[in-house]
Amino acid sequence: MQNQFFGDVPDLNKHDLILFLSTSLSITNILYIAMLNRDSGNNHGSKLMYYNSNAGVNNHKLITFLNNCVLGINGFSRDINHLSVFYRQMKISLQILNSYFEKIRRNDYFHLAAQYLNNNKIIVLDPDNGMEVMQSNRKHLYYLELKFLFDSMSDDSIILIYQTYSRKNRNQTENDIKNTIFINLSVNPIIISGYSNFFFIVITKDLVINRQLRQSVLPNYIQQGNSVKII
Repeated sequence: MQNQFFGDVPDLNKHDLILFLSTSLSITNILYIAMLNRDSGNNHGSKLMYYNSNAGVNNHKLITFLNNCVLGINGFSRDINHLSVFYRQMKISLQILNSYFEKIRRNDYFHLAAQYLNNNKIIVLDPDNGMEVMQSNRKHLYYLELKFLFDSMSDDSIILIYQTYSRKNRNQTENDIKNTIFINLSVNPIIISGYSNFFFIVITKDLVINRQLRQSVLPNYIQQGNSVKII
């Protein structure tokens, strides 16, 4: 994550989904592992046409908040730390791991994150690009790091990961990541796709929660007018 992206359309999609999962599963404590990097200085982060998105367009409170952050209204700015204020208004505690990822050794960073797992039932991982590739860097989450968090979290917790598409065929990207997660964690993740150039990965230990997400919670999200697909 970079602050220059904060408040764009992918953030609308991301936080609308997080809020829906939280409400549907009666979860009030969330850990946001931002994997925060310094702004790259390019013009990225300019996707701001909220109402042209395929998800989250009915979440007017979230859209207003994000728009205020982008425009610098009411004391807000493009700074992820403002998220905790909005979530508090939604009666949800959002704990943000906001240390700059590039300034801390990776091992130390994820061991720090693990200290907060037991108090939070939704764990959001927000790497710039997603899961590791052949030439990974600070924009990627390594599978070993995911496994460490997965092994450390409680059985009733949920991991949500932001993932961009690679240059491969989209279906191939989704299948490759699903297969690699199964090899490393021995669980079948849920893929939520249908967004512009990214998708979300949902991972649970509990088969009952997984079934609830697949058969009830996420279909209900679609029924509310969000044009996404569950894989």
